[in-house]
Amino acid sequence: MGSGASKEELRTRDVVVIGAGYGGIQAALSLKKAGIPFKIIDPKEYFHHCVGALRASVFPEYANKVAIPLKEAFGTSFVQGKAISLDTENKSLKLEDGQELKYTHCIIAVGSLGPIPCRSTQTSISGLTEEYKNISEEISKARSIMIVGAGAVGVEMAGEIREKYSETKITIVSSQETLVADFTPKFQKNIKSILEDQNIQVCM
Repeated sequence: MGSGASKEELRTRDVVVIGAGYGGIQAALSLKKAGIPFKIIDPKEYFHHCVGALRASVFPEYANKVAIPLKEAFGTSFVQGKAISLDTENKSLKLEDGQELKYTHCIIAVGSLGPIPCRSTQTSISGLTEEYKNISEEISKARSIMIVGAGAVGVEMAGEIREKYSETKITIVSSQETLVADFTPKFQKNIKSILEDQNIQVCM
């Protein structure tokens, strides 16, 4: 898109970006920088920086660092809504609320789905914050926690919980001999030593 086009020609484009995940956000930022008119559409009012989701589920006050308001970032270029149909012949997009958007180019970046807390279906920041608060409260009540899976997410979750709750019994269950990923023997030795020092049991 835009290859060989002048700045004037680019400004006549009207791009629609469906999805405000990592891919959609990067596309929107590039369009904004290039001065190309666009609309970025997402059911959520925020960009979910899910890299910090595990910490926010243990420390709910961290939620404001993982939910970035899209209206503040993109102003009127952000449209909160759910796309329900795409007419590629007539170059129009219909939203669930009946709104119809015309476009010259369309970028589909709907991302991926996953379980809570790494992904969330909450559409508002207040809803996401409440979700993290509820998860945190359940964790705080637990005397013993079992985490199934010793990949990066499982090990990080164990570490986040241990940082806040020193007395909670934490067990990681894994079907694999390696932790986090198939890294070097030195890495495996170090990570197992760290977990042992933190009194986190690993069952393989």
